Amino acid sequence: MLTKRQLIKSPKDEYMSSDQLTFFKNLLQEQREVVTASIRSCRGTLVDNELESDPLDSASQEEIKHITLLRVQRDTYILHEIEQALDRIYHGEYGYCEETGDPIGIKRLLANPLTTLSIDACQNAEYRQRIEGNIEDEHQDPDDSDMDQAQSA
Repeated sequence: MLTKRQLIKSPKDEYMSSDQLTFFKNLLQEQREVVTASIRSCRGTLVDNELESDPLDSASQEEIKHITLLRVQRDTYILHEIEQALDRIYHGEYGYCEETGDPIGIKRLLANPLTTLSIDACQNAEYRQRIEGNIEDEHQDPDDSDMDQAQSA
């Protein structure tokens, strides 16, 4: 089994070799176990239905449940991302940009094993998102803003 140091020092022609794929598969499976355990640990908090006699205690209990539910939602999303990454490993697509097909890079995958875009593709996507966001703001109908102000008055 490769270590992180060996993985980083491996030659470019060995990119996504069977040893490297095994390393990332094991890493993702470990992450899956951690996230699954986190979801299980939250279950008790969400199932607890004890009624509190004090309204402040009750409100506090509800807030804890809300925060726990947000954590479960985040963990469920991450679990889904992990499963997709494992699926990409099984299909031989892991480590390559979904947009360009270029290698993502070992260091980037070590930093975020769930990533699907190379740095260049990610920067292009962020740039497009900023541009599209600005276009929507510039093209807002001025009559709409007047209408919103009139409704709020």
